[in-house]
Amino acid sequence: MRRGGMRHGALSAALDAQAARGRDGAPSAGLLSRIGRRNAELQDDGGNPFRKIGGAIELHCVVDPASRRVADAASFASAFRGYETLLLKRDLRDAGLISATASGICGGVHAATSAQCLEMALGIRTPPLAILMRNLLLACQYLNDAVMHLFVLSGPDYAETAIRATNREIWTKASQAPARHATVHGHATIGAILTELERPAGRLFAEALDMMRLARAAYALLAGKYPNS
Repeated sequence: MRRGGMRHGALSAALDAQAARGRDGAPSAGLLSRIGRRNAELQDDGGNPFRKIGGAIELHCVVDPASRRVADAASFASAFRGYETLLLKRDLRDAGLISATASGICGGVHAATSAQCLEMALGIRTPPLAILMRNLLLACQYLNDAVMHLFVLSGPDYAETAIRATNREIWTKASQAPARHATVHGHATIGAILTELERPAGRLFAEALDMMRLARAAYALLAGKYPNS
């Protein structure tokens, strides 16, 4: 089972492609020709492009360029946490407390899911106030998750430094493309947004950390502790 993303052959191809670009970053005619020949065949590849989700998941797909369709696709978790085994023969009230430790990122989701499983298994009709409290906690959880994913885990991969080093033609376009709602967020171009995604100096990266702290503080205020609520 692969855990690192690109295979050696794919990495070599990427390096060859980078070397085949001109000084302006545009692909050469030879590179385009090789890509065309390779894309004329049914592609079968796999890898782990989801390293930044806070959990291990891998994707395998088969693409048919002739029909421009994905012929087959499958994803699977590549890490065994074993929490189901830990919960065997434990008190039912321990389920939420133990499963919440499965992740330091989305512990609230694991806790809520455990509670719902017990309610269904025991035929418990959840009081409206309990549902309201659960939804408030999940709202805090999602605020933490969305900000973390967009600006802390994945965002820096699209920051100015990364784009300049790998796709200079994209950076050229981004630095000139006007950003929508600039009067709201204060960034005139897409490039200006990418600049602020830099880790750790970017303003958006720093603001995201503060928003995550606020979301977790709100969760702890309502539930007593995060993530082991």
